[in-house]
Amino acid sequence: MTSEDIIRIAKEVGFSDGEIDTCQLMFERFATLVAQQENERIAQKIEQLPFGDTSASFAIYVRECPPCNGNCNQGRTCPARK
Repeated sequence: MTSEDIIRIAKEVGFSDGEIDTCQLMFERFATLVAQQENERIAQKIEQLPFGDTSASFAIYVRECPPCNGNCNQGRTCPARK
């Protein structure tokens, strides 16, 4: 999720530009925490799939790929980049 996405969502729920400017770092941290929680939830579901080591490796990938706003530079195709 990019900063622009966070600003767009904040505007959609009714925050004013001034409120967004004042609270942008909090919004970004909140979005990061929500993404991490969702990644963990998804990883747990993947681990329950009946594919053994493949399921486990996918779950690790989901957990270890933190929200990076498309700037992770981990030498692979970043899922945050579009």
